[in-house]
Parts: sequence; C-alpha cells; structure tokens
Amino acid sequence: MTCLASIRNARCSSTSSEREGRTSTQVVPLAHVHTCQVARTERGRKGAHEENSIDRIELSFTSKVKSWPGASILLFNTSYGTPLNGELQFAERWVGLVNGMLKG
Repeated sequence: MTCLASIRNARCSSTSSEREGRTSTQVVPLAHVHTCQVARTERGRKGAHEENSIDRIELSFTSKVKSWPGASILLFNTSYGTPLNGELQFAERWVGLVNGMLKG
C-alpha cells in the first residue's frame, strides 16, 4: 500500500509505503523539481486486439538543479501480487497538483 502523505508549504512531497511488513518514507524537495510526470512501464500482449498490461506506475520528478539527480516514487508494481486499483488515476491527480504548485 502506497500513499502520498502531503505537500508541505510547496517544499516537499512525502510518500510512505508499506511492503512486506516494512514501512519507508521518501521525501522529494520540490524546490529542486523542474517537473513531475507519470512513468508507466507496460508489457505488450500477444494478441493484436489486446491492450498492454501495466507493470509499474511511478511518479517521476525531474531536477532543475545539478546537485540533485531527481527522484521516482513507485506507486504500483505487479511483482507485489496486487491488481491495479486506481493507482494510475491517483498518479495523474498528483502530477496535476505538483506541477500546479511548481508553476505557482
């Protein structure tokens, strides 16, 4: 389970995730972010009429400063064994929020 916790004073975006019973937190300094976008990793299906399957969904933060390499926040990964459940729409909403704050 992953959720973005907050955007505090347009300074950072924080995410907390729980995998295999462990919790971790990642902080993204928005002062260093140029843009935020959804990064999807897809796997093609064999049939021509079948849609691609989404393997991973991440929020990708590109840097505007040389001292910070950028960051990604993983929101969905098929290897965790859970089905896709609104993570793409969740990511798209957060991209709009973050990019809106960056434009200020």
